Amino acid sequence: MKRPIHAVAVAIVACALLSGAGGTYPHGKSVRLGKSLVARYDKFKDNTAVATKFEWMEAGRTHLSLVAAFSCTGDSLSYPDTVGIVISYAGQEWMFLNEYERGLVFLLDGDRVPVKILLHNTDVSPGLYTRANVSEQMVAMIPSALAARILASAGEGQIGNTEFRFGKKVAAGASEMAALLTKLRPAESDSSTTR
Repeated sequence: MKRPIHAVAVAIVACALLSGAGGTYPHGKSVRLGKSLVARYDKFKDNTAVATKFEWMEAGRTHLSLVAAFSCTGDSLSYPDTVGIVISYAGQEWMFLNEYERGLVFLLDGDRVPVKILLHNTDVSPGLYTRANVSEQMVAMIPSALAARILASAGEGQIGNTEFRFGKKVAAGASEMAALLTKLRPAESDSSTTR
């Protein structure tokens, strides 16, 4: 069953935001697949979601995090068509409100890999003293094979005018996700033997 891409992106954002919480989730129990990967089966949706832990990246004075997530039908893991990359920001002013439309660019083996931001979500919460706290989440849906290459690169990127590097903790989760995607990827069929 095909789902509208926007609905999938919203589910990925929810999964990604919960991935750092650990413990038991509503309607299901989370299972650690490694130091930085969490999987959760939702019996009411018959869906399994996998996400990296929420970790901060190196982005100068800007607070950015990266979470990679995917979901599959049923209670077992299968190779997804796409992987959601969620870049989150926390600060006292909007950082990407007018910039996210420029997209996201990763550097992969020296080449620029532009990725379109599919969804931009923002929220404001009361600040501790007088300033409000702003949070923004940008979601890109990337074909799984490309996502695995990007995540395995433990590289760097740019969103709007802000450059970032994965850093050790994000790189660890990204590497685990890339390894899982590689493991789940179906073997290429040999066309010479199928005739």
